[in-house]
Amino acid sequence: MMIDGPHAEERLVEHLRGLEDQTAGRSGLYLQLSTVRSEYRRDYHRRVAAHTFADHVTELEGTQFVCGNGDMVFLCLGAKAHELDELAEKLHYLFVGDTMLVENKDPAAFCKWYDLSIEWRDMMAIAERLAAEKKALRPPSDDEDGEEEEAVALEPIDARILAQLESGLASIDLSGLLRRQPIYRLTADQGAQPTQLAEELYVRIAELQRATTPGVDIAADRWLFKHLTTILDRRFLALLSREADKLVRGAVSLNFNLETLITAEFGRFLGQLPTAERESLIVELQVIDVVEDMSTFVFVRSYLQDNGVRLALDGADYLSLPELTQTDLGFDFVKLRWDNGMLAQIGKDHERALIEALERIGRERLILCHCDSEDAVDFGHGLGLRLFQGRHLDNLQRPEARRVN
Repeated sequence: MMIDGPHAEERLVEHLRGLEDQTAGRSGLYLQLSTVRSEYRRDYHRRVAAHTFADHVTELEGTQFVCGNGDMVFLCLGAKAHELDELAEKLHYLFVGDTMLVENKDPAAFCKWYDLSIEWRDMMAIAERLAAEKKALRPPSDDEDGEEEEAVALEPIDARILAQLESGLASIDLSGLLRRQPIYRLTADQGAQPTQLAEELYVRIAELQRATTPGVDIAADRWLFKHLTTILDRRFLALLSREADKLVRGAVSLNFNLETLITAEFGRFLGQLPTAERESLIVELQVIDVVEDMSTFVFVRSYLQDNGVRLALDGADYLSLPELTQTDLGFDFVKLRWDNGMLAQIGKDHERALIEALERIGRERLILCHCDSEDAVDFGHGLGLRLFQGRHLDNLQRPEARRVN
């Protein structure tokens, strides 16, 4: 269970008090995201940290508390020391860069686990401090305002809506929701024309949402969204298998959840492709998937590479890319997400770290995606990039197109 929101700290204190006389076998892990510089406390980092906890919540009877300052506390039962060490190591992997931690902070304290049978008071002291800090920041009328906000908040997706979504995914014709967006190679030479490296084939989530449950934000709950995209993967694979000769021709890029790639359905799909089509296929994996389940990723990477399939890492931004490239994960391509605020936000330190990351990756393997303006392409060329994807390139090549990617 995950507890988030304006009263997470108070509920953490209450939960720990209830455990005071039953601490045997219980552990707590404290992740101090508040010690990280503000630019590294973006939603991306919180999502990855939360996902890293997620796999352990059910199996260890765990409860995860997400505090207002970004810190997270995970309380669980029956965890082995090596399991908690591995979990802490995963989280350290995301944030260990010396430049990312606040000066004079002990990196070992950034992510630390506690044996509650002997360290319950230490864990309680942390919880009481977090609650006190939250209370000190809260204006006098916050309790009243909080109740009003919760009263008008969107109703959580319940079992009925979930069943409606699953039913809609099971019956909808995905062929009408498919989109194709090329990945272009474009040099900085004046008058140079883009050439196509590959074409990403995907389903637009916004259109899927309107078609199945209009008015419901299916991406609002990260766990529900993960569950639904897994179902979507199966439907997508079924369509690809039926129409492989039409849809999987030439260099095609497909985005899947990591767990989908170890299913029998994916194995059958890959097995039906001729060698030439397999070797021109690119499979994209999300950063969060890779980080939270590295052992499965390593297996999948070997499986795909043995079949000649190329791999792309999707979901990196200019802040996360330097950390993600400290170790060579074996990707053929890495996608860097462009946003219009990059030019204003990126400083000399960020630019230097980004250039170092590009040198580790190889500029010929970095795809600057979500390019919706000429500024994006100019920025990429300034870094020596040659691979681009986005609406700006689409408009240049197909200005008459009526569908928007």
